[in-house]
Amino acid sequence: MIVAYFLLAVALLVTSNSSATGYEASIYRSTPTIFWIAVAFSTVCGIVSFIVHVYSGDNRTRKLLPAFLLIFLSYAVCLSLFIIRGYYMWCMGGDPATHIGWIKETICTGYVPDSVIYPITHIYFSEIVQITGLDLVLLHKVVPLIFALLMVPFMYLFACMVLPQKAEILLATLISCTMIYGWYTDLTPNGLANLFLPLVLYLLFKSLNSYTISWGFLLCIALLFYPVFHPIPTIFLGLVLLILLILYITFQFFKKKHSTILTGYMGEIKSYLLPLLVLGIWFIFWISSFRAWDVTIQNILGDGASPTSLSKLTAQIELAQGYGYNILEQIVRQMGGQIVLVFLALVSLPLLWQQIQKNNRYRYVFSLYGPIFVLGTLIAILYVFYLPFGPLRLMFYVLVLSTVPASFLLCWALKKSWVCKGALTAGSILFLTGIVLVGLFLGGITSLYPSPYVATANYHTTQAEVEGMDHLFVHMSIDVPILRISIPLSRYGELLLTSEEIKIKKIPPLYLDSPNAPYHFGYDNVSTISILYSTEYYLIISEKDRNMYVDTFPDMAPYRWWPQDFERLNHDPGLNLLYVNGGFGLWMLRDEST
Repeated sequence: MIVAYFLLAVALLVTSNSSATGYEASIYRSTPTIFWIAVAFSTVCGIVSFIVHVYSGDNRTRKLLPAFLLIFLSYAVCLSLFIIRGYYMWCMGGDPATHIGWIKETICTGYVPDSVIYPITHIYFSEIVQITGLDLVLLHKVVPLIFALLMVPFMYLFACMVLPQKAEILLATLISCTMIYGWYTDLTPNGLANLFLPLVLYLLFKSLNSYTISWGFLLCIALLFYPVFHPIPTIFLGLVLLILLILYITFQFFKKKHSTILTGYMGEIKSYLLPLLVLGIWFIFWISSFRAWDVTIQNILGDGASPTSLSKLTAQIELAQGYGYNILEQIVRQMGGQIVLVFLALVSLPLLWQQIQKNNRYRYVFSLYGPIFVLGTLIAILYVFYLPFGPLRLMFYVLVLSTVPASFLLCWALKKSWVCKGALTAGSILFLTGIVLVGLFLGGITSLYPSPYVATANYHTTQAEVEGMDHLFVHMSIDVPILRISIPLSRYGELLLTSEEIKIKKIPPLYLDSPNAPYHFGYDNVSTISILYSTEYYLIISEKDRNMYVDTFPDMAPYRWWPQDFERLNHDPGLNLLYVNGGFGLWMLRDEST
């Protein structure tokens, strides 16, 4: 194990000295190989040592701490890899750009924009910037990392409240280091609220278990905090409370006479009902005061014209298959670890049912299946509606809850190996348990960052791209439209401009973003791109655009853009080069009518 610590330290030193010099299509290919060798070796060593100690019944902290610390360090360095590699910014083509823009506006005006229904993140970021003077570019990378690291001890606390045995608690904590939950690296209120959620679940079950005012008070504070943090995890908490209340009443109904439910167990029912009322009343009051609530309700009811999530998913599948992608293979690559974790939770259901018949120690673990099944059903149902978010966003909560019964199953398997006849059978169980845990960890690593492996362009945002967009906004003519490939004008407008500047410069909203450049820039039919347009246009090209159809989507290049198409831009007589900085280029299409 000492060798693993040393190798990990050397790998970190080598990796920190190989900073990214431009856009990287894959952080996996660009990172020194020794880093991945060190992470894989450390993970295997840590998991093997962990399993051996749990199998032998030696769950003393001083024995398990070195193994767990090695796994946690591997988890931490993987999550921070894009920071170690010196990535300038992360995912400025998505939601983080918008949230950074809102934080800037909050700092400048002292007020959160009126349209923001989850202002906690923006308020606290603004306070941190003003108090510490830290750069927002740094904070948008570091704060999600801190939340992701804290999620592990939060999961430990949650597991302590629902699992009765130390070995099961430790295995649940170990599974939380496998990086299969998602929502780790992006600065979004939903992501931060998700990573904080296990602590609220701990307070919830602690309150239900202790029946004391102090824990109930702490729980109510957390529940009052969440509607302002983000509505989706708030809805999840409400579902959990409601389902637990229903399950408790149902259990007491069959266990006791009907007349004794309300009289004999009113105190326990209040411990469920009071937090649910606090959360429900405050959530409805808060969310209904924003226009986004009305829009969401209208989308759920449907107008017959908007595409449902199912229709959009079907269209994406057909498009991917048309380009030669194997859909089943992509599902396994992106969600393989998640599928395995849910499968483990489902397999443990009959075993937990047997335990419930014997004693009541696993009542909270068994009660988690209610929210798991309801969420699974809800994910399927939401596909028939048009929503501003994908139904799979709820998968995070299924995975967090599934971790607990999955750890019970793995611990049960290790105990069974004690009484197995023959070393081969016991060894097979130990080996299979190790393979499952290592597989979860490696599956989490391979899907942690967007890459060609999961058919997703890297979220790496270079300084050259940001500076290029800033130059465009400063010098652009508001009457000249813009052609682009992957750069969303609306996101960069919210990142770099104030709300008033966005209106003045007529930056379109995301759903009305400017048109994409024509495939192959029209060179398969014409000699100059300017022939395709009757007026002047800006054309912006990033380093990501140039690399995307070489490294990430090479099978789509014949239909989209060849590398030589970008080279022809430099010699196109219908283009004037206005700005270039090595990672970003800006051209003006000449007006051929003049």
